[in-house]
Amino acid sequence: MIKDIILRQMKTYPFMEKEDLYKLLFQSFMGPGHAVNNIFSVVQWMNDEIQNMADYNDTSTYEDLDPSNGMVRVNLRPFLKSGGSKEKLLNAFIMTANSFKGSRDNLIDGIKESIELSNGGLLPFDTAELRDFFTDLENRGFPAIHHSEKYRLNHKPAYRVIQKKYL
Repeated sequence: MIKDIILRQMKTYPFMEKEDLYKLLFQSFMGPGHAVNNIFSVVQWMNDEIQNMADYNDTSTYEDLDPSNGMVRVNLRPFLKSGGSKEKLLNAFIMTANSFKGSRDNLIDGIKESIELSNGGLLPFDTAELRDFFTDLENRGFPAIHHSEKYRLNHKPAYRVIQKKYL
């Protein structure tokens, strides 16, 4: 299942780097990555992002990350343009961040599947470099990371990771 999502993301976002692949896997299996303790900062973060969004032709409102746990990326531009509620999205993000319990085992399985895809020539990464990259992240406790600069410049990501059931 995650293999299909990885390949779809690589096709949709051709400027993905290994950091972006890891971020996809992390969000799929670990969720937004952290609990929300300060609601004001989350509201401010979203307001700032909406005000500073660059134009980009997002392909869809929702992108499945892991259908088994209902995790999706909600792309802000098409979501808001279609009349989606910023407040409901914020609430869904907060509920997801505060309730979702990620699975390190599923993240490791997704990493293994990514390495298999790379080894099979289906990803544009050197397999040994990808394996080393993932090993380094594992040694650091699988932290949340940012998108690569190349991805940010070319795809202008603006989204929230939520469990769709909360929206």
